[in-house]
Amino acid sequence: MKEDLENTESTEVKPFNSATEHYQKIMGMPNKAADLKSMPKPIRWFGYFIMGFVICAILAMIITKILF
Repeated sequence: MKEDLENTESTEVKPFNSATEHYQKIMGMPNKAADLKSMPKPIRWFGYFIMGFVICAILAMIITKILF
């Protein structure tokens, strides 16, 4: 786990126009993508749960459309 923290690749999101640059600098929008591996364990598990729920819901909708 410490190796992952030491290997800090640039995850900074570059602004693609003046509006996003304004939000990043003035409004306080984050300029880095969220990395679940660096977050505390309860937040990580909550994120994994939400992602899993969304994937399962999409699969359930597809299956119900096919069967019914």
